[in-house]
Amino acid sequence: MPPADAAPTSAAHRRKPNPDPGGRRGRLLPKSGVVVAILIAAAAVIVHGSFRGSSRVETPSTLLADHSLWGSRIRLAGLVGTGSVKPRPGGVQFAIEDEGGTGRVTVHYAGDIPNELRGGRVVDVTGAFDGREFEAQPNTLVAICGRSPRQEHC
Repeated sequence: MPPADAAPTSAAHRRKPNPDPGGRRGRLLPKSGVVVAILIAAAAVIVHGSFRGSSRVETPSTLLADHSLWGSRIRLAGLVGTGSVKPRPGGVQFAIEDEGGTGRVTVHYAGDIPNELRGGRVVDVTGAFDGREFEAQPNTLVAICGRSPRQEHC
């Protein structure tokens, strides 16, 4: 008979080895699930933001005709009207026209003014139209080169 203070040796009293010491598997799976959920949410935010940031480009005639666009943030593109560029405090005022000359919108712009801003140049600007004037957001005006004669640099 073994001493009273000896550990039991029967199969019923022997401990089975723990295949998951410290219970890591039980804690690791929820943590990895949280990480995956965070990555999916971040990807969704990035994709949503990239689609939200892209917008249709409107011409002056479509902007004047579609009243549902008035007051909304839009991109407006067209030709700078000849003789329409006028400095104003803190910026510039000019007109954007369709290539066919069917629509004309006055633009108020504050921000960096491209050197290429002059009559006949194609521009793209972001802002909102109130039914009378297009109020451009600062630093969104882009003069697009390529419409001028080859001898004239942009």
